[in-house]
Amino acid sequence: MNASRNHRPHAQEVWQKLLHVLTLTRERELTCTEVEDFIDYYVELELAGENPQKILPEVAQHLRICPECQEEHEALRNILETDL
Repeated sequence: MNASRNHRPHAQEVWQKLLHVLTLTRERELTCTEVEDFIDYYVELELAGENPQKILPEVAQHLRICPECQEEHEALRNILETDL
């Protein structure tokens, strides 16, 4: 059998992931550029023990659905945590 075929996700898994992301989307979403403007403040709130999801819910929503911004968030958080 074709070995590369075993590494591709099954169609059902792809559809399930797509449907999950669609359930998280809203009519108006922030763009990655808009989130970049707030990501440092979001991380500062987290590190201060605040609840950034309540203060910046649109940013929190974007972070739930955008892997690139999630990576940026984690990287910035790791940098700022080591500076403390």
